[in-house]
Amino acid sequence: MPFVRQQFEQLGNLSIGEILKQSDLIAVNTANLRLNQLSDSANLLLRIQDIDANLNPTSQREITLWVGTKDKEQIFAFYSRFSRSLTALVAEDDQRLCILTRSLGFPAYFLSQIEFYRDCYERTQNEQIEPDENIPDLIPEEIGSGRELKLAYQKVILAIALGLLSQHSQGDYQFNGQSLGKNREQITLALATEFTFQELYGDLEERIETFERDFVYHKLLELGTSTSDLNHYEGKLLDHLLSEYNPLN
Repeated sequence: MPFVRQQFEQLGNLSIGEILKQSDLIAVNTANLRLNQLSDSANLLLRIQDIDANLNPTSQREITLWVGTKDKEQIFAFYSRFSRSLTALVAEDDQRLCILTRSLGFPAYFLSQIEFYRDCYERTQNEQIEPDENIPDLIPEEIGSGRELKLAYQKVILAIALGLLSQHSQGDYQFNGQSLGKNREQITLALATEFTFQELYGDLEERIETFERDFVYHKLLELGTSTSDLNHYEGKLLDHLLSEYNPLN
């Protein structure tokens, strides 16, 4: 055993990247075979869903690779040939290579349905429910897509209060000379989900952040007293913003 340890001491100190570089230690075909085996063992054993994964972008695989610091770039480039949807993270051990594959197609499909019904619930006043009764939500807002829509809707309310989104005679809201439409809900959906509106959305957020919090609070108060066309959901968002920007909080 001491003899074996002595003879293989240098080999035992090599990282995975250093082994892959040296063709005299492992042939290229063997390296490809081992990485393929690693990829296959990390694949899903069972997929439960009633939709085509190729048609639904939310169900695509997410692959995470853990590799040592000094070999990160090399292993990432090497392994990217097997998978294009790959995220590389730094591992503490240079002699280990770990991979995890995840697919959220099945739960994401149902989460979207729950988000839809929850949105309908938020927008509908049920006269049979006491105003002070607290009904627990099915899924926390923080893990659903509704959180991004809610944040975008708050930005729209803030932009209207601060005069950044101005409504012209024809009823269209405009920002930086660009018409966004008349329906505030549709404007929010476009800002939160459409790629072509992301730059405009970023500019709107930056403009909002330039205002002092006290000034924003007073503008929100003015919006609440001067505007009567806010629906129930928008009224709840306005109340939340007033609480958030209240100088006493």
